[in-house]
Amino acid sequence: MNPEQEASSGENPLNSEVTYDYGNKALKRWHKERLTISHHENGTIKALFQLIGSTCSNMGMPLSFDYTVALSGPSEQYTITEMQCLPTEGHHGHKSMCSYLDNPGRILGALENEKPLLGKTLDQAIDWDARISPAGCVCTQGSRNHKWNIVLQTLHFALSHLKHT
Repeated sequence: MNPEQEASSGENPLNSEVTYDYGNKALKRWHKERLTISHHENGTIKALFQLIGSTCSNMGMPLSFDYTVALSGPSEQYTITEMQCLPTEGHHGHKSMCSYLDNPGRILGALENEKPLLGKTLDQAIDWDARISPAGCVCTQGSRNHKWNIVLQTLHFALSHLKHT
């Protein structure tokens, strides 16, 4: 059953009354421009969010990262079963980030291994009270948390408010 069917039958487990950190206009735009959602027959969902940013130094080089999130089905409250962040294939702006220049293995390892909300439901992710920094890069924990927050809030918004995701 897709989210539209769930919403019409009252089965969508997501709280549509949550307060997002970002405005509806931004969430709709990010959904339209950056989020791809795949619904599977067993009710699970896989989402790809392409995050575009820039380095904070080194003349603001463009960055592109692919955030992948897998969710269980609605009967399990859309629990996050996979989280992954990697530089977008063919884009190399991440190599201009100060953290990459300082220690490439450390920042790439952090991107690959940090899965801050794995095992939580998508509703729980909305209530995440993480230290965030709105920097365009992903050099610090706070900036990486900020990006995950954008990704998960956009996904929640799309699944709980929008049709034809």
